[in-house]
Amino acid sequence: MATQHKEISFDAFLSSTPTIKELTEHVNVSNNWYLVGTMLELDQKRLKSIEAHVGHTDAHKTVAMFNLWLETTPTASRRQVLEAMRVDAVEEITLAHKYEMHLMELHQTIYVPPSTEAVLILQRNIQSLSKALVSPVQVSQLLYCKRCISEATLDEMERIDHRRSLDDKKTTLLTAMKETVSNDYRKLKDIATVLSDVEETRDIANEMMTKYEEKIPQEEDGTVVQPQEVVGSNANRASDILRNNYSALSQSITQPVHVARLLHGEVISDEALSCVMYNRGFDSRAVLLKAIRDAVHSNYKHLELFVTVLRKFSETAHIGDTIFEEYRKHFSYDDDVSENEVFFAERNRDFQERPMSTSSE
Repeated sequence: MATQHKEISFDAFLSSTPTIKELTEHVNVSNNWYLVGTMLELDQKRLKSIEAHVGHTDAHKTVAMFNLWLETTPTASRRQVLEAMRVDAVEEITLAHKYEMHLMELHQTIYVPPSTEAVLILQRNIQSLSKALVSPVQVSQLLYCKRCISEATLDEMERIDHRRSLDDKKTTLLTAMKETVSNDYRKLKDIATVLSDVEETRDIANEMMTKYEEKIPQEEDGTVVQPQEVVGSNANRASDILRNNYSALSQSITQPVHVARLLHGEVISDEALSCVMYNRGFDSRAVLLKAIRDAVHSNYKHLELFVTVLRKFSETAHIGDTIFEEYRKHFSYDDDVSENEVFFAERNRDFQERPMSTSSE
């Protein structure tokens, strides 16, 4: 039987009409067929006509009774059959229970909601993903930008704890991905899109996307969820701007120690600077980005200072421009920012001056 993806509750399923095949196979009421027909409010003359058939067994008469019911009752439902079997006059309690259990299994088999299908697709690829993920922290940063994991999960991924193994981080990330898909099955497409941009997981991601498109019809996926505009404090708005550009930042910052030194004191703490300097490679970048997220949460204007620093590096200047354009849409901005420039120029004269304007050029 082909799987149907339209979500329907079990209660609604009980209100739908059964087939004669289903009733014949699972509702053998034997010599109680006449009583069941009466409870289903069938015409007594027609029931007596069925009863008068010489040589017909109770099984034949049961089928005839149910056929009559289906033909003459537009509102015939599975629920009515269950109720008829449970009345005191019939007392087919055990049979009713077995039939209801069968209906539960049938409902689960036929009506697989997209959310369940999406979780199953991800679950089938969990082991392969676990083996293929070589940089779970980097992948978590990409997923965070796409709203595929929470900030709490990203905090856990970017936190430096040398007692945690690579497998521990993989488990944390994969668990968060499953939770996301359970809450919104459409997020599986976003996750697959992110993973397809990572060489080690590209083939797995493409397979997941193929299965998604095969198992979940387009009409089920037709509702486009528009990103909601962030409301609330200035810090929340600034944090959301930072999140929008997190993927680009995680891949473009190549000198995290230099960036940290420039931001030290004004944006990030002594402890954060020490941690960035102590760790190298991806870890130092993760420490830096987490420190910046924390700083922007505490004061939205820290994002403004971060943009000034980004514009001092050729590899991140364009990201600084993008962040600034988003920033100025939400906040009143003073074009006279020479004070910031002078401050950072004095801190590190080795970097070329880049004025804070609407363009990094």
